[in-house]
Amino acid sequence: MTRRSPAAVRHVRLGLARGSRRLLYPLLALDAGPQRQPSGIRFEAMRRIVVLRELYTLGDALVATPAVRALHRAYPDLEIGLVAGWRNAAVWRHNPALSRLFVLGAGVKPVRFAETARDVRAWGPDACLTLVSIRCHATLDMLARMSGAPVRIRYDAERFGGAHSNVAYNCIVPLRLPREAHQIDVCSGVLQPFGVEVVDRSLELEPGPEAEERARQVLRAAEVEDATPFVVIHPGSKQVHNRWPLERFLEVREHCVRAGFRALLSFGPSEERARAWFVGSGVPAHDLLPPLAIEELAALLRRARLLVCPDTGVLHVGATTGVPIVGLYGSGDPAVWQPPGRIRAVSDHARGNVRAIESACVIREVEELIACTAGPP
Repeated sequence: MTRRSPAAVRHVRLGLARGSRRLLYPLLALDAGPQRQPSGIRFEAMRRIVVLRELYTLGDALVATPAVRALHRAYPDLEIGLVAGWRNAAVWRHNPALSRLFVLGAGVKPVRFAETARDVRAWGPDACLTLVSIRCHATLDMLARMSGAPVRIRYDAERFGGAHSNVAYNCIVPLRLPREAHQIDVCSGVLQPFGVEVVDRSLELEPGPEAEERARQVLRAAEVEDATPFVVIHPGSKQVHNRWPLERFLEVREHCVRAGFRALLSFGPSEERARAWFVGSGVPAHDLLPPLAIEELAALLRRARLLVCPDTGVLHVGATTGVPIVGLYGSGDPAVWQPPGRIRAVSDHARGNVRAIESACVIREVEELIACTAGPP
């Protein structure tokens, strides 16, 4: 049997996606109702609204938290529901702005999708709001159309290369922000015509008591006492273009140890090879953190003196905790993606190559950030 190359597989998937899109969107356009202007929609007259956002990307979910918080503050009597993918449900589970969380579970996707759409429709939202800031998503468009909401709001999808997506909505908001605008502003800008302004731009993730207890257990197992200063280094990234060489992370770790810190390494669920590499490089086993859920990692980072990681979801989790962060950026522009907080960006955005960043540059930022926050241990 001939093995297809990754490029060939992507080509086949793209062809299938285009074919499915040609079939899907004419169906979504059926009986979509008349178009409505934002000026004619009044959230204060509504009882419930369901919010849709990127389902599985952690950073994108966290970037939406300022918009959801601002919506709740502007309309405190409005019940807000939100649909999240199972991987990101922890971002929203304890969010005080939400009245209802719908989780699109793992498993057979059509079955889970149908169950989630049924639950949203049964909840009876008066409006559906899709917070899109990067690309169009057929799954979100289908959820919006099947939500039963008489008002369905989103940006004009032409900006994101998918004008066909507009047919699932009956209130299209023009996007007037420049392309280099920060993702928080792009995500929340769709709310401006409805009198919602984002004043507090901080990202939000409340771990909850169980995650706090788990973080304490992990630190005790690592022999980190309450008074022990420690840093967390997260070397992994799902995106290949954000992966900094492991040997340079090791150099940063060794520098932190020489400076008097415990340097703990964290890994995602699919990063066993990286973990094994650090074990083979002589890193003590008790400095390798066990796999942690999103909310458990957030609870642990609240106690850390510093986080070093690439531009990935973990960086955004760190931004919710107030921990100082040294972030490594390759193709991503920090002006667009860096969340608010005490963050030093080390970037090679001009060339889009995170591997071009030298260890000395990162170590210098580590030293300066520690010096200007809490000082040495």
